[in-house]
Amino acid sequence: MPTSAALVLGSSQRLESVDVDRLEAAHLSLERRRSGGGAVLVAPGQQVWLDAFLPRGDPLLEEDLARSSWWLGELWAQALVASGADHATLAVHRGAIVHSPWSRSLCFAGLGPGEVTLSGRKLVGISQRRGRLGAWFHSTAPVGFDPDLLAGLVPLDALARRALAGHLAGQVATLPVVAKDLEECLRRTLGGGDVGRVTHAATA
Repeated sequence: MPTSAALVLGSSQRLESVDVDRLEAAHLSLERRRSGGGAVLVAPGQQVWLDAFLPRGDPLLEEDLARSSWWLGELWAQALVASGADHATLAVHRGAIVHSPWSRSLCFAGLGPGEVTLSGRKLVGISQRRGRLGAWFHSTAPVGFDPDLLAGLVPLDALARRALAGHLAGQVATLPVVAKDLEECLRRTLGGGDVGRVTHAATA
């Protein structure tokens, strides 16, 4: 669980994809994760997290990367419904990656396989990394989201920054349920086993 606010880059992102001056002005640190994908803005109380590890040979671990996150999206969807979300509004994306002009820079500016949408807007972001022993899956859903703050961290001119903020405002959903209820439903959906590790960023 995050203890301070930071912009977390994907494993292959370059530092040039960040406006460092604006990052410092917003009192955000810059971190990097081992999994791929675009940057994610994290802060205490602003996300619910689920990290899961699948060992080699696990029946859930698909070799096809395009299908390998579907199970995780389904798990999120089940937990969301159990915690009060409307099933009809949720969908697990099973198509190809949906790109936007900014999706290589920001995770929530695009949509990948297994990620969950709420009324067509991205609610759950997923990244993964694979190694000799298996695969780590990192996933998160926002409790709160500030499109202007996130757009301001990308090195763009004023017009392009406004366009990005508008795209994010229409692209990203926030949790339609109480975060603590969702955390508990995620734990129950996992069955209390050791397939995953659930952490919750408290909303207080």
